[in-house]
Amino acid sequence: MNQAYVFIKPHAVDNSKAIQFVKDVFEKNHIKILSSGEVNGSEIAEKGLIDKHYAVNAKVGTIADPRDLHINAAAKEKFTELFGKSWDEELDAGRVMSGLEAIKKLALPSGVALRDIWDDYGTKKITGGVYVADFKKEGLFVLNGFYPSIREIFTEPSARLLTFIVEFDPTQLSWEDFRGKVIGVTDPANAHESSIRGYLHAHGKEECDIEVSCGSNVVHASASPFEAFVEKTTWIDGFKPESDPLWQLLNKKGIGADRITQLFDENPFIAHDGIEEHLVDLLEDKDTVLVADIIAGL
Repeated sequence: MNQAYVFIKPHAVDNSKAIQFVKDVFEKNHIKILSSGEVNGSEIAEKGLIDKHYAVNAKVGTIADPRDLHINAAAKEKFTELFGKSWDEELDAGRVMSGLEAIKKLALPSGVALRDIWDDYGTKKITGGVYVADFKKEGLFVLNGFYPSIREIFTEPSARLLTFIVEFDPTQLSWEDFRGKVIGVTDPANAHESSIRGYLHAHGKEECDIEVSCGSNVVHASASPFEAFVEKTTWIDGFKPESDPLWQLLNKKGIGADRITQLFDENPFIAHDGIEEHLVDLLEDKDTVLVADIIAGL
């Protein structure tokens, strides 16, 4: 079976019609809700849950010194290709910085203020989890400038998440279709029209009194069984690894929970079927059995 971690985001958590819509879509697609819970903003802030959840994006978006990111040669070449400048030279000149450091440098009042500038300039991905915007006017290259605003949304004392563990049979619904056709891509304007994000983007205002956008897209769902396992260990107090289908398969091969989380933290660059990617990106949209086989083969 496939088993994902899902949560309703703060902007939608008090909208009963939107939540019921999500549950109805799950039922229609034979997705079973195994358990549910709540987490509040104070707990998220105190335990650093959102930084752990977004892991790579959080590190890149908040790091004090980007030299500690260990950007590889391919990513540096991509930077030069996209921006026409040398990563190392811009780094040495102090013109490359995380979103959090950019807020300080530009004396901005909040992550939302940075996000407004970030959105105006547009972004380019140079490697897994590393997004760059050329702040031309300010003379900076800002890394993951979207992240501080996300952190603020989730750590407000009034913030709240409604959480679920859901399960579905890959013979009825693949992980790829779960994310693409049931949840919808990150930007709801580009999401499948019958997906949660796509439908609520088009009809949410009139049917549920909710505005849906790229920054406020209602629901999060694990990108893979690999991410689902790590998210459950992050968010759920007393989570039992043996309840997870991926752990069950890997445990038979002598791979335990500590090794799974270690691989997630390291996020190695690997090759599989002629494709070279970071492990987290490579495993996206793949079903549990295939993910277990890839991890076991490392």
